[in-house]
Amino acid sequence: MALNGWKSNLRPHLSRRHLGGLCIAYLCLCSSSFKPWGFSPLSRAEQTTIFVVNHGWHAGLVIPANVLGHKLEVISPYFDSPAFYELGWGDSGFYQAEEITAGLVAKALLWPSESVMHVVALPMEPVSYFSGSEVVALTLSSEGVKRLTARIAASFKYDSNGRLEKMRPGLYGQSLFFVGAGTYHGFNTCNSWTANVLASGGVPIDDWLSLTSGSVMVQTRQALLAIKSARVAK
Repeated sequence: MALNGWKSNLRPHLSRRHLGGLCIAYLCLCSSSFKPWGFSPLSRAEQTTIFVVNHGWHAGLVIPANVLGHKLEVISPYFDSPAFYELGWGDSGFYQAEEITAGLVAKALLWPSESVMHVVALPMEPVSYFSGSEVVALTLSSEGVKRLTARIAASFKYDSNGRLEKMRPGLYGQSLFFVGAGTYHGFNTCNSWTANVLASGGVPIDDWLSLTSGSVMVQTRQALLAIKSARVAK
């Protein structure tokens, strides 16, 4: 399922913006290269592979359905036993909009706003499902996965009975929007959320440098390279 053009009409084409992106990428490489991986797996048996997907404007996070844990298990009743879940957090108005306008973009970046969680049930490996998008696989330890899923669970808003607040069907496939926790603004974006969640699982990444999907992917690839180099060194 090719989704690499998702909301691609928002991609700017100004060379100044491209130069800015290169500067951010350079800062990401410098910053993340000094941070070590956390919660290293003690054995292959406790390794879990998660995925980061580049949708152009937004970087999504994919985890296996069998590692939701107690806190995140609350999403499973809404879906039909998928193999994986893709999760994302973002501005309520922008994320759900069928047509993106300059006003929506400005509002999302300049004014603090309510947030939503987007959950997609994937019936297959994300590399196949998102065949037209860049997908990077990362291996986490059981402790890393536990912390990562707890951080994701904390991004949902719950009613007085501890249940999720479902909103409407999502953007593609079998997906739903839920009311999110936290406020979206120009320095707390969908991409900085993805970076923050990855960092909670031990991935060496800085959320303050992750305002764009490109910056998330640069740091994700750098983290992957770092762990591969460490294994070779051993």
